[in-house]
Amino acid sequence: MTRLRPTREGQQARKWWSDADDMSLLTQVNIYLPFKQAKNTTKAWDAVANKLRQVHGFGRIGLDGKKASSRFYQLMWVHRKFQESSK
Repeated sequence: MTRLRPTREGQQARKWWSDADDMSLLTQVNIYLPFKQAKNTTKAWDAVANKLRQVHGFGRIGLDGKKASSRFYQLMWVHRKFQESSK
């Protein structure tokens, strides 16, 4: 479900990540493994973002490498917290 934050005139609404967007991100990261790059990690994350923008139905039009890596690490943090709490 996509939710938009109320905005003032002239501002762009913040769009939340959908479950499908998260799955697309995780799939592309699993294919390219940009976090394993010894050099040029920014370029690797940009490549992931470029591929995601080409996916039909992907809802994050303004995605760049920095936003993709930030979302990926946020998802990893939530997953680690869940794993720790389930022990």
